[in-house]
Amino acid sequence: MNRQQALRFEAEYTPRIAECVARLLGRAERNDAIDHGLHYAFDLNVTLTWDDDEIERLLMPGGEARFVRYSM
Repeated sequence: MNRQQALRFEAEYTPRIAECVARLLGRAERNDAIDHGLHYAFDLNVTLTWDDDEIERLLMPGGEARFVRYSM
């Protein structure tokens, strides 16, 4: 994954992932910008990691439908 893909993933998908986690936990979301990217802070400290290949697939045509399946 290149830097442009990483930045696009952070801008387009990371906020939506944080919203989904917050909704599942029944808590309001709060995000903090730390160092090179956005980090989403909750009472429960959660760190999420993604496979680089999966991020690339999400950024390809049809990736939006793939992403939607994660939140079902």
